[in-house]
Amino acid sequence: MKTQSSVGKPSVFKAMVAPPAKLLLPVLQPLVSLFTLSRKLKAAERVAKFCLLVSQSRADNSLDAAWSLALLTEVLRCQGRFAEAEATVREAIEMYQQCEPELSQAKTERAEQKALTQELLGTILRDLGRYSEALKAGKKSCEMVEQIQKDCATTNSPFILADCYLELSRTLNFTGQPDDAITLLHQALDLRGGAEEETEDETNAEKNNGKSPDRYKANILAELSRSYLMSGEFKEAQCAADSAMTNLIVSDHAEDQLARARVILAVADVLRQSPEKTPEERSKATAMRAEALVIRKKWLSAKDPDLLDIGGG
Repeated sequence: MKTQSSVGKPSVFKAMVAPPAKLLLPVLQPLVSLFTLSRKLKAAERVAKFCLLVSQSRADNSLDAAWSLALLTEVLRCQGRFAEAEATVREAIEMYQQCEPELSQAKTERAEQKALTQELLGTILRDLGRYSEALKAGKKSCEMVEQIQKDCATTNSPFILADCYLELSRTLNFTGQPDDAITLLHQALDLRGGAEEETEDETNAEKNNGKSPDRYKANILAELSRSYLMSGEFKEAQCAADSAMTNLIVSDHAEDQLARARVILAVADVLRQSPEKTPEERSKATAMRAEALVIRKKWLSAKDPDLLDIGGG
């Protein structure tokens, strides 16, 4: 099948790559994700397109082709090419729909990849400001992974579901539904190993005893803090932001740095909006937002909504 993202493939190339395709893709597809997470986006795009080329060289590789399109979509999104990303992810979803008989016989990992592709559509639609469509796509991705959890969960299924809940919660907050977001975020925390919002009388030693930093949990807690602020629950917002800070990892990796920016913004928003804060405490928020902006400018596309949200455009 010739797709919009197909690359011309001479027959000699098909003959060369068809036999080792199933050996190449398990190595190359994770490499796309590694490059994307590290924000080495030119390399990620090249490898993603090669994965697509390889997967299209075999008639029985439709699921690999669909996942390669999804990987390419995430690269395009990180580059700020949102229209291309939407077209590509919709192509991937259409391909998955055409592969339903094959998908029903495949490993659970394939169903998880399909759900992640659906989640990606919701994220892109949110980036484009099409929130009602984003909500619909995000809810569908959650339902897909919830069904996987019931039927044939893998060790990754809880973490995938937590990620789907987080992305849907972000969209819910954009549409003014923080209470629904709070419910989902607590479920996401449970899936990541339990909520760790500390109480006011806990010491730092008690809070950190036996706990390893987790940037995924830090992102969830930062969004939870935002949700609580939107609901006017300032003490809960403070606790969530403080807990998010304890989950940060000291690292130069792009994703760790972006998690740091998200948490810094959560703390800054608590300082700015909580009525109990002093003028001196509120004044710290400006410097913190500036710090977050520097981090995001380093790693995000100039068109990224997360950057524009704090004045980076």
